[in-house]
Amino acid sequence: MGIVAFAAIVITALIILLLLIYKLLNRYTCGKSIIRVVWLRIFWRAPIRYALESYLGFSIATLISYKVQTWGSWPDTINSLSNIAMLSALCFLPVYIAYFLTKNFGKLENIDFYNKFNALYLNIDVRDEFNVLFHTVFCIRRMIFALLITLLYTYPAFQIMILLHLSCFTMSYVAYNQPFKVNLLNSLELFNEIIILIMTYHLIIFSDFVSDREV
Repeated sequence: MGIVAFAAIVITALIILLLLIYKLLNRYTCGKSIIRVVWLRIFWRAPIRYALESYLGFSIATLISYKVQTWGSWPDTINSLSNIAMLSALCFLPVYIAYFLTKNFGKLENIDFYNKFNALYLNIDVRDEFNVLFHTVFCIRRMIFALLITLLYTYPAFQIMILLHLSCFTMSYVAYNQPFKVNLLNSLELFNEIIILIMTYHLIIFSDFVSDREV
């Protein structure tokens, strides 16, 4: 059984468990208060934050599984279908985040909406609609990085060229839009991108751009 199918089973089991706990607690007054706290602050925030933070890892694992998928038996077929479903969801996620936040742009400072979905725009300056696309850019960049690792591993020169363009684009986005509320966070993000760009330039030495083996 592949890692994607195993993750799908675990997630399904957790959802069933949460539904059973919900039914049990909903019978009591104090239980309803607990449900509200969990629903607003834990059930929404934690999965969204986890999905964003693990996006790169899931993308790499799913693409690797997709490359070696087989259809010979029922378990293999289920695993392959799970891979396709997971890959589709990962590709769709950045688009949906952009659509969801722009559609609800006027609600971003509403307390109930904030308690549910603030992980999507935490510390982001929501006065500018373009700023709320930060995590969309975040996810797209990591998906491209995962594609470079899994599909273009035999073409290091192209990998470096694309990485350089991604770093330059992200630096321009952060420097021009200043997406965070606090200037220190904008400065740190820009500093990180500069360091990544410098390190990427050093990778040129180990690529086909340098033909001298002694270098």
